[in-house]
Amino acid sequence: GYNLSYLLGKVLLLRLRELRAEVVRLLVWEISKGQSEAEMEFTRTLDYLAATLAVVREREEAAAVPVGRRGFAAVFRRAPLGVVFTDASTGTITLIVQEKGQSSRKLALMRQGDAAAHIVGPLGTPIEIRKYGTVVLAGGCYGIGAVHPIARAMKEAGNRVVVVTEARSHYVSYYERQLAEAADELIQATVDGSSGVKGHAVDVITARLAAGEPVDLIVSVGCTFMMMITAEETRPYGVKTLAALNPIMVDGTGMCGACRVTVDDRTRFACVDGPFFDAHLIDWNELNDRRAAYGPEEIRSLLHTGPVDKFTHHACQGACK
Repeated sequence: GYNLSYLLGKVLLLRLRELRAEVVRLLVWEISKGQSEAEMEFTRTLDYLAATLAVVREREEAAAVPVGRRGFAAVFRRAPLGVVFTDASTGTITLIVQEKGQSSRKLALMRQGDAAAHIVGPLGTPIEIRKYGTVVLAGGCYGIGAVHPIARAMKEAGNRVVVVTEARSHYVSYYERQLAEAADELIQATVDGSSGVKGHAVDVITARLAAGEPVDLIVSVGCTFMMMITAEETRPYGVKTLAALNPIMVDGTGMCGACRVTVDDRTRFACVDGPFFDAHLIDWNELNDRRAAYGPEEIRSLLHTGPVDKFTHHACQGACK
């Protein structure tokens, strides 16, 4: 979909067309002109509005198109992604992308030499890095990579950093070496028990809390369900727990309101106020409902994911058969 301003403009345009006779009558009264002049004035207004919306749509579509330099192109909406590594000397960043819908699949299909039209960031409010004491970072799925820079920064600030990763099985776990180097302790949890501790990250965390081990801050990064369970299971222990929220976003500047979440009975915007919020104050039911709003569309979109052109990754550029 397009941004909220464009959609509201379309609704306004359609509604004005429905109310044409009534609006023209009011114009006759207000501007003291004849019926035909009022009709022309109203038509000019609708034409101007339609032309403005066309420009907005054109710019929105241009902003969502990654440009393939070797025959590959895709159209998708902006999405929030976490930066794992940065290299100022080469001007590169490393992102972790979990394939779910068409947008993430298109990103995964890109190869060296392909280009995205726009990458904007950093957005939001950074996590507070200071000395807490013992910091436990829980990462699942894409969050395994996303906790790496936090672990490194927290350790540099003088904290004892424990990283707990969660994956369905060993083959979807990654960055073991990098996380082990960044943290004081790395604990892996897999649902099937194929690597490390059998279970979930929250099982490891609550076991330590129940044993009386000191923990001063917990940060959870992963799917909504994982972060919600972490919040609920840590609540009785009174340990400050943060969750990195990634609701649906459109413009990333707080203008559209698509990423709104309720925290401590207040409306907040994940793109500017977040992504980190007190996990014990988040309205998780509302967040789950909003996150699932476009689930069927994400699945259906995969049926229309265009293949990569056969010459994209071959030196012959399509000359071979």
